[in-house]
Amino acid sequence: MTETRDTYFALFYLENNYFLPHFISVMDELKANELSFAIVIPDEKSRNLEEQNKTTIAYCIEHDIEYQSLQTKGLSCNFLIFGNAIQPTNITFQKTVSIFHGCWGGKNVYLRDELTAFDIRFVETEFIRDNILRAHPEKKDNTVVVGYSKLDSMLYIDENIIHESRLKYKLNPKKKTILYAPTFYPSSIGKIPKNLPEILSDYNIIIKPHFYIYMRKKYAKELQLIQKWNQHKNVYFADLSENSLIPFMQVADILVSDFSAAIYEFAAMGKPVVVNRFVKSRWYYKLIPNKLNKRLDIINFELWNVGDNAYNYKQMVNLLKDNLENSNKNINRRKDLVKKVVGDVDGNVARRIVKHLKNNIS
Repeated sequence: MTETRDTYFALFYLENNYFLPHFISVMDELKANELSFAIVIPDEKSRNLEEQNKTTIAYCIEHDIEYQSLQTKGLSCNFLIFGNAIQPTNITFQKTVSIFHGCWGGKNVYLRDELTAFDIRFVETEFIRDNILRAHPEKKDNTVVVGYSKLDSMLYIDENIIHESRLKYKLNPKKKTILYAPTFYPSSIGKIPKNLPEILSDYNIIIKPHFYIYMRKKYAKELQLIQKWNQHKNVYFADLSENSLIPFMQVADILVSDFSAAIYEFAAMGKPVVVNRFVKSRWYYKLIPNKLNKRLDIINFELWNVGDNAYNYKQMVNLLKDNLENSNKNINRRKDLVKKVVGDVDGNVARRIVKHLKNNIS
């Protein structure tokens, strides 16, 4: 933590530290433009935040990034940037900005009313913008299409770092690598058998679940199952501190996940994906199915055809093997749907964001 400036060009409010990969390329671009910025770390009100803040501070120190506590008095900025809805702070700002912490992932979260309150809302594509404006036509002037900021960082590949990652994860170089990145809900974890590592013994398996799987008691059974999988030599279970999915995506040959934005992030790297459509539902969704339908973006579910869809774990295994043998199987459809959901993957999203911010200083 360093001495507070009079006014920063931008402050990034890090509500959850898995938002950080969406901010990294933008911070790099701000640095290249010699524009001041810092990460604002929220108050530690739970073990969840305490663990995240430790990881965030370590990252900031390692990468020479300025950070401030939310409790710091006198913080002010031109742009206060959030990865989710606007949170109450004591920060003085000119404008609020949204760089959301995920792309379309099968859920209606991006249409929530509280996400329309921003002075500037950056979105990935015209498809996303059109959906938002159908629900909130009054937001036409502050909803700006730029692409998906997280992908700028994912496109940067350092072969030395990737080599070190393979060694760290103890990947067998003679085997291809499957990345299983389930979300917390709705998730397929509880519908996959205990002997999954044996079924996929011919492959390396990296397991990187959503942060909540590690931290919340309601997902204890899912965590226990993953820990059993981790007893096998061909499995690497990501540590809690390894909050970014990017390093795992860079070394994996294929991704399997549920209704998660990670599917599109991986597909945008030109690699095959398998979408698990067999997910465990909560009991109250069974009683009130409309509640689940309201949560999910049912209208656009054809977008999951970005990869092969599995409706049980046996089908998942077969599709993984099939796509690993033929990684170009769905390549044209994958490219078309990636462009529709995450836009141009050109490494210049952060540049467009910073340019827009510079042109909109009050």
